[in-house]
Amino acid sequence: MRHLVVPALLAPWRGSGALPRLPALELLLARADREAVPAGETALFDLFGVPADYRHAAPWSRFGLTGELTEACVIQAEPVHFYPDRDRLLFFSVAAVSLSAARRKALAELFNRHFAADGLRLEVTAGDSWFLLSDRCPEVTFTALLEAEGRDLNGCLPRGGEAGYWRGLLNEAQMLFFQQDETDGGLAVNGLWFSSAGRLPRLPELAPVRCDPPPESALARGLCAAATDAEAGRSVGFYEAIERARRLGDDQEMNIALEKLDQMLAPLLRQPLTLHDLAGHRWVWRPAMRRRFWRRFHPPMVSRGAV
Repeated sequence: MRHLVVPALLAPWRGSGALPRLPALELLLARADREAVPAGETALFDLFGVPADYRHAAPWSRFGLTGELTEACVIQAEPVHFYPDRDRLLFFSVAAVSLSAARRKALAELFNRHFAADGLRLEVTAGDSWFLLSDRCPEVTFTALLEAEGRDLNGCLPRGGEAGYWRGLLNEAQMLFFQQDETDGGLAVNGLWFSSAGRLPRLPELAPVRCDPPPESALARGLCAAATDAEAGRSVGFYEAIERARRLGDDQEMNIALEKLDQMLAPLLRQPLTLHDLAGHRWVWRPAMRRRFWRRFHPPMVSRGAV
């Protein structure tokens, strides 16, 4: 069975230009069976058959980037830029910022010196996936970055038994980074956002999967590394260009991404296919569904505000 994961496929698009017509994608969206499924990380864990005790995104993401396992609790620590807006404090991901290796190293050393007594160590990577290693996992619930970005900070703070400590840690990290506002372009990293925590001391047994094309996201890379089998009958492909274009807000990039997706889909529609958007939807396609002529496509994909 063939699966294709296209994050942010139908996410809102606020670009200014008209989007292209997409015959293969429009056919699939109109005539495939659309099903409601869990969204986000849960959708990926379901797709790879990850056991319940191993469903923590942070350690999988670290494994995907480093190939290493650890007994420590791994906490996702994404670099962000805090911005005061009247009586609110907003924050935005700085994933598009390409900090130099020296700059990343300096931020990590600053954090690690300050929080050494707390048993915390910050690992920074070349991208936007940074990790905090702790002797024990926090007893709190974090809000995912995509759910919290651009919202008032007060509604997204950690919740649970140790919420006070982790809220204080956010504040301390913000003050620590406040004067460290150098950047190689774009917004400065003046704080961290914690969004996931868990342990992955060993890999669970997953159903064999062939990942083709391979993913870019750290979480998916970790899952593929644990499950990949070149001879597996089930394959999972990843196409993340639409999500990337949406983040950039670039009309040209979005048009190119959509047209390439349509070209990819055209031959795939000759076989059974399941399309996932990681936003709570999947479309189950069989070639015989082409003959569902009574199903007409209503084109949200080609209008502004609907991609």
